[in-house]
Amino acid sequence: MVWPGLNAPVVRGKEVVERVQLPPDKQREEKLLQLRNEMHGFRPLKLTPLERGWCGTRAPGRSIGPPDPVGDETFEKFDTIVVESRMVSRMTGNLGRTRRHKAVVVVGNKNGLIGFASGKAPEAKAALRMAKNRAIQRLRYIDRFEDHTVYHNFFTQYGPMKMMVRKKPRGYGLVCHRIFKEVCKLAGITDIHVKLMDCRAGSATVLLRAFILGLHNQKTHQQLADEKRLHLVEFKRETDNFPRVVASPKNGCRTAEQIGTDEELDFDLVVSGGRLVKPPPKYVPWYIRHNTKGWQVHLRKVDPYRNAYNTRLQLTARYGKLCSFVNPDGVSLYNKPPKDKDAS
Repeated sequence: MVWPGLNAPVVRGKEVVERVQLPPDKQREEKLLQLRNEMHGFRPLKLTPLERGWCGTRAPGRSIGPPDPVGDETFEKFDTIVVESRMVSRMTGNLGRTRRHKAVVVVGNKNGLIGFASGKAPEAKAALRMAKNRAIQRLRYIDRFEDHTVYHNFFTQYGPMKMMVRKKPRGYGLVCHRIFKEVCKLAGITDIHVKLMDCRAGSATVLLRAFILGLHNQKTHQQLADEKRLHLVEFKRETDNFPRVVASPKNGCRTAEQIGTDEELDFDLVVSGGRLVKPPPKYVPWYIRHNTKGWQVHLRKVDPYRNAYNTRLQLTARYGKLCSFVNPDGVSLYNKPPKDKDAS
């Protein structure tokens, strides 16, 4: 089968038509603009899944751009996320029950500066514009540890809202409420875990106040070192618990004799004010709870090897290879070469 233009040349009479590039059409954009201006209705633009927000076509979760410029300041590095948009009403003496739109937005530059505010207006667009212009006037700086997480675990509360915020390593991500995710993105926090302990808030404003209040009240490592007049040392499992001095006091460090016997030195208790969250009990499978016969057989099989992995690691770290004082050559008894009969 022959398809001219695909697997066969295009022939016009006896002449073979060659493929050439047409010159640019200078009037194409003018025709498109003229056609657009003649249209009476416009179809709404289709947004990508990351720009649609939380609930389809609704405003919460969407970005509405930077705030309006003030003088020479254009706020190009700032972004605004809608957190809440709903209808509110109030009863008046002369107009009766009036309805207005209420919007709560968060503004940030993704580098520590963040602010939030609310606005009310008869129209939704006017309420959003009022809220984002108010939020840019109420900025505050959030301290971050190595520009990716909080400095320490802390408990925060505002009204009925209680939550526990935990510091996490790089790559952990944002495991928290969707409102807190937007706040962390605008503040430049990439790794955090937030657990709501008592969630009885009826609006997003209480959630924002509780979370931002906790971020604002956290103490940096330098502040803790100056407060205690002690060195702050970090131990991490990733570095085999190698000590690393994070902060040192500016006015000199205290000696061991100057530290009282009843003084609290635990880092988690110091930063939380003595308030910790009891971890939930670990899940125990049913065959362990009921101590079944199959579980007993399994325990008898693995009993000789229950500490073999840790022992191999310790011997390798101590001697440089898998050996011990009993077998200094590190040769397995099963793979040991046979003795020479002549030598014996």
